[in-house]
Amino acid sequence: MRLYTCTPIAFKGDHTFFSRESGLLSRSLADIGVESRAVMPQPSHPEDEEGLIRADYTDLAKALWWKKQGVDAVVLFAWAVPKYTPIARAIKDSGAKLMLYIDSAGIWNPWSDGYSWFRNTWNFNTRTYGRAIGMPRFLLAALRQSIPSLFAVPRLEQLSLADVIGSGSPGALRRTMNYAHTFGFSDITDRIVLSPPPIPEHFSYDGEEKRKRVVCVARWRKQDWAQKNPGILLSSLAAFLAHRTDYEALVVGRGATELRHAKFYPAALDNLPVRFLDAIPNSELPSLYRQSRISFCSSHHESFHLASFEAACCGCSIVALDSDDVPALQWLAETDGTLAEKESAHSFAEALAREAAAWDTGAREANKTATRWTSELWASRAARRVVHQLRMDF
Repeated sequence: MRLYTCTPIAFKGDHTFFSRESGLLSRSLADIGVESRAVMPQPSHPEDEEGLIRADYTDLAKALWWKKQGVDAVVLFAWAVPKYTPIARAIKDSGAKLMLYIDSAGIWNPWSDGYSWFRNTWNFNTRTYGRAIGMPRFLLAALRQSIPSLFAVPRLEQLSLADVIGSGSPGALRRTMNYAHTFGFSDITDRIVLSPPPIPEHFSYDGEEKRKRVVCVARWRKQDWAQKNPGILLSSLAAFLAHRTDYEALVVGRGATELRHAKFYPAALDNLPVRFLDAIPNSELPSLYRQSRISFCSSHHESFHLASFEAACCGCSIVALDSDDVPALQWLAETDGTLAEKESAHSFAEALAREAAAWDTGAREANKTATRWTSELWASRAARRVVHQLRMDF
């Protein structure tokens, strides 16, 4: 059986690509005995690793090219973006089975989600671009999304080509089903399945004693601040650590050490046990998670937030915002975390305190958390799930 993955963007085919989503799924399929390679458009990069096929973008939109590959099925990471529909149609016309992977936040718009969509889109644009530019961008997005024929119908026409539609979380699955029902594509809803992104299997828990530590892993560069909320994160940590003097915190990721010089950096942190580490090798992250109790995500919006699920596979519980803008973390927190009611330092600090108390009382058990999420997300299990969802034998 030959089952390929396809990403229609010319990323570097390096270790980073093969450690997540499309690249990792392809490698994991190969590991369980399925003939699999990852497909991306040209150009090639010096960092490209084995297991990658590069093709002219125009060839990817031709059924004959896919027939020549001899594939039985393709998992296309097209995120329901209409410009990639010709590739989806070519795969389908080649006779191969097609699984379309949508964004892990699901698909939504003003008609299907009303206030939630308006709030998310307003906040995203004004936070990212400022009010002067963000307001007209918001109005343009609202107008565009309010006319079904401009965007909603083309997205659903793409999804209607699929044998299977993969959704990253239960919340995203429900959101996408609602979207399909709203615009008269109810016939595709029985093809939408839960298929979260794979997690590398070195994210695991070996029984190591956990410290009373909060770990915060993200990109902390200035261009990421609107999404990642580092000001609220640091103020939350300051309030929490002043109350729970037995805890420490670790902020990790590209740009982390620069946060000490940001205007929003709270001076109170200078006297509290907080460390900042810039980007570290992915191979070192599991050790940090295994030694920590709580993974804290302060983001305003996330599609999946792999870092939180990697931490859960290492036995961490999570604290995040209770919002439809982070649907995957709502799923994780159902069993292994606490959600902040409001996007404020006070609310996040309270959530951290409640989560620390859950560890104190034995309501959190690292082994159970790790077992629950590795059984769901480890790459080999994700690969077997995709084969099963495509109803293929190997």
